[in-house]
Amino acid sequence: MGSVKCLECGKILISRSRHDFVQCDCPNQTFVDGGDNYIRVGGIDLSKIEVLSDTNTNIVKTNKISGFFGKYRFLSNFFQSKIKFNGKTYKTAEHLYQSLKATNEIDAEKIRKSPSPSEAKKISRSIKIRDNWDSIKVGIMFMVIKLKFEQNKELALKLLNTKNIYLEETNNWNDIFWGVTSSGGYNILGNLLMILRKMLGGKNETGN
Repeated sequence: MGSVKCLECGKILISRSRHDFVQCDCPNQTFVDGGDNYIRVGGIDLSKIEVLSDTNTNIVKTNKISGFFGKYRFLSNFFQSKIKFNGKTYKTAEHLYQSLKATNEIDAEKIRKSPSPSEAKKISRSIKIRDNWDSIKVGIMFMVIKLKFEQNKELALKLLNTKNIYLEETNNWNDIFWGVTSSGGYNILGNLLMILRKMLGGKNETGN
């Protein structure tokens, strides 16, 4: 078994098998994964993690944000942050992203006016979407999050303050395209956010 102690909150975390991802809910977001197969540990500050396992298996330490919750909820597309696009205002990045799937104005407006990001996502699953959506959705997502952070300066500053920490959209709803589950994933959203962070950092350095 893989076990670690979070020195931030004092909790002992135990991973009993491969893909048994265990994480504490304190600000350091300490986690352990791998069981007896390997030990993967990580959190915001690696100095606040003590590995307890007495094992010869490979130990991989990762400095990263695992999941967009708590103080890092602002990284989620569900975070309440208004975005203006083509003269209209959207409640969240999720509202804008899902509305851009629509093939007509009626469906797009139904999504835009939906009361919550989860409802916006639900509606988008019941409409006819653009034929080429799969080939353009990553570019659309990047445009959406770019607008979100450029139009909400306080969120851009928070993103920049994550510095070089790896951003992983860890989730338990089986999204292995935009994020990562206990079985792995592509973490496309996390990677797009890190690309945007680098872009915003460059603008900040040049004063543009």
